[in-house]
Amino acid sequence: MRLALGPRARLTLRAGAWLGDGTRVQASGAVSIGAGTLVGERSVVIADTMVSVGDSCVIGDEVLLSDGVRVGSRVRIGPRACLMPGAEVPDGSVILARSVVEDPVCAQTVARSRSR
Repeated sequence: MRLALGPRARLTLRAGAWLGDGTRVQASGAVSIGAGTLVGERSVVIADTMVSVGDSCVIGDEVLLSDGVRVGSRVRIGPRACLMPGAEVPDGSVILARSVVEDPVCAQTVARSRSR
């Protein structure tokens, strides 16, 4: 794990939260990872203002969580997904592998990227 925290950054890992090998957290704002949440290997968290992940989430390998992302509890995010700035993923949702999430996702939804 590699941390690059600014002077006003705040990193909160709740009980049982786990960051995989090679995961990078770059923050000048607040990062909160909920209780029992697992963040896969080589994932990247970038927080100029904040990133919030709820309890009991499973985040796959090589996932990008950009600034302003809010992830609810019991969320599953597949490998290599990208949550772009301001994305919101409510409780119980599933983001499929390699998806790009730019907008809020509906509650308890399975989401994937649209074909272009």
